[in-house]
Amino acid sequence: MSNPDDDGYVRFDISFLEYPRTPRQTSLPQVEAHVNGFTVFHTNLSNSFGYGGKKSTFEYYKRDSDLSYYALIKTEGKQTRKIQLGSLGDPNSRIFQVASIIHKRFLREKPFDKHELTQYLPPPLNGARIIKGTLDILSKEGYLVEGTVKSGKKNRDKETFAKTEKLEKHLSDPRSWQKPNGLNIGSLTATSDH
Repeated sequence: MSNPDDDGYVRFDISFLEYPRTPRQTSLPQVEAHVNGFTVFHTNLSNSFGYGGKKSTFEYYKRDSDLSYYALIKTEGKQTRKIQLGSLGDPNSRIFQVASIIHKRFLREKPFDKHELTQYLPPPLNGARIIKGTLDILSKEGYLVEGTVKSGKKNRDKETFAKTEKLEKHLSDPRSWQKPNGLNIGSLTATSDH
């Protein structure tokens, strides 16, 4: 506020105070990740928009000692979600089971897409985030090769994947993982082929 002017009016300066918002925590503290032996190894933006027209960022963490993975899914304005994908050395983990189905169902020379893969996955494994997370990690680690093909009436690019020799070797060599007695995730139980 200032002193009265010659005309008797008092001038006020109005300003708005902004209180800084405390940012919502969007990832696990790096300390927690390092204590458990995980490090960030890959980040990927989703290709599709979620609810509210916002894309999500997938941040992948890896523990080299046992090839374990998890994903943090960050969407603006929403709480970060964590998805455990498990270890490529554990036959009961999500990532191993999806990789095993890819190994059994698809030829190395023939690319497949997410829709084709979904047809072979049981309900606990066929969630969009689990599929995306698994395919991102397997591609980044060299177990799959990504590609695109033109598809549909509008001739749009469709993402495809193809197995590599690395995936075939990993899943064909029982020394790289323990022999499963069955596959178990939640209520899913399926016996292995002998």
